[in-house]
Amino acid sequence: ILADGGVTNIVEELRSLKEIALNAADDSNNNDDRLTLQKQFEQKMANINSIATDTEFNGNGFTVRHLCYAASVTGESPMETPVGFFKTAEYVTIKNVKQNGVRIYIDGESSDGGDYYPVGALVGSVNMVHVDSVTLANDSIQAPFAGGLVGFVSNSTISNISGDDDIHISNKVTINDGYAGSKAMSPVSDYQVFLGGLVGAAYRSENDDPTFENDSVKVDVHDYTTGHKSALGGVAGLFSTTGESIVNVQVYTKYKTSNEVIPSKISGGSAMGGLFGVKTVYVENNSARPGDFTMTGVRFDGLIYDAAPTAVVAVGGLIGLDSSLAGMTERIVNGLAKVDIADSLKVAGNYRYYAGGLLG
Repeated sequence: ILADGGVTNIVEELRSLKEIALNAADDSNNNDDRLTLQKQFEQKMANINSIATDTEFNGNGFTVRHLCYAASVTGESPMETPVGFFKTAEYVTIKNVKQNGVRIYIDGESSDGGDYYPVGALVGSVNMVHVDSVTLANDSIQAPFAGGLVGFVSNSTISNISGDDDIHISNKVTINDGYAGSKAMSPVSDYQVFLGGLVGAAYRSENDDPTFENDSVKVDVHDYTTGHKSALGGVAGLFSTTGESIVNVQVYTKYKTSNEVIPSKISGGSAMGGLFGVKTVYVENNSARPGDFTMTGVRFDGLIYDAAPTAVVAVGGLIGLDSSLAGMTERIVNGLAKVDIADSLKVAGNYRYYAGGLLG
């Protein structure tokens, strides 16, 4: 368990990061000075990751403000790790944290998915983690594998997440070879780009705990490039599970008192869903038990539009493409999709286009 001293240590490291950032902005620094400050910054971030390993991190309402990171990826200079406030987390609980104005931008010339890792505002990649009671506001994440909270989620639970303002998720990189995040996630589909309001992709192969529970966010998710298959969702771009129950998850539109309507928006993907772009229920290790997937009290209110011109297009108010194996069961209980689907494929060709109010 992370004692109060551990929390204090992280807060002290955050204060040091602020001092380093202020020093770096001083015009009197030369290039060598800034290089030294950059190394100090990276060491402080490494310290924070070390403190948060194998422990519980209770942020006690601490707000991470205006965290900024940018990188340009090439074949000679690929990403080497996931990116987030924490790079990775395993076997821990992270709770009671607020994030406001986080900016992480990953672009680049490389079209090889193996050169990119998952990116999330809070954590790049998690395994066997419980993330609980986090508030997101005005965050912007750009990468071919991106989530507003976590990039890649494995056998973990994301609960009681709230969005006070838009969560902006986008991509401006074309992936031609393989799929983004291939060094962090095993292949579970033929999609190549994963964008989600909360997580880029989620995978569950152990126990029946809910991956998402009591989450409510407003999102703006866009893939600005073509030439690949992308999965976009208000909650997760890709969701692969052996079976579980999702409870009380919603992506909402903001209705202001002045009659102004600010909708959640999803666009530019091959598979787009109000909650999940691509969802699959499968059998793990040849188990005889069929997967049982239930969504209860789920809701999407917003716009889905401008699909990518790929051979197969799937758009749904809750799920874009359901590629569950035969024999798997799926239930939607008290679900609602208040969705406006508008599309116009601008490239001539033959398409298989599936669209539905709940499922594409």
